[in-house]
Amino acid sequence: MNKQAVACDNTSVGVIARDYQDKILLVVSKRYPYGWAPPSGHCDGHSYGTAAFREFEGETGLIIIGAPRPVTLFKSRKYFKCWRGGEYHDWQIFEVNWKGELELSQDETKDACWFTVEEICELANSGLLEPVWCEFFKELKII
Repeated sequence: MNKQAVACDNTSVGVIARDYQDKILLVVSKRYPYGWAPPSGHCDGHSYGTAAFREFEGETGLIIIGAPRPVTLFKSRKYFKCWRGGEYHDWQIFEVNWKGELELSQDETKDACWFTVEEICELANSGLLEPVWCEFFKELKII
């Protein structure tokens, strides 16, 4: 899908996946905003659940097993500009079970790695974690 041709719909989804050591998968996008973050993106008119499958599987090559579990957010609207011109986004975050091997999207994903909570704290403190995800991880008490 050529996402550059689509205007911002002000809805976004994020997917938190953990490995067998309880590490969290973070990726670096080839597009703004740059930095480490869980697989995420615009909903583009799809439901949050459908967008979760599309973004996670498209960016990582991993397959979601079962239904994504929605995470309750106290403040789901975040005011961060995006590369499509949006000034804010209404978010839904999911936790998922998954299977497969990482196979990064050549169009969207620059890098991916599994991080411990301590390593994610280091990324946040050094400015390498996307700012919106610093807020979400703090709200979810992950960091």
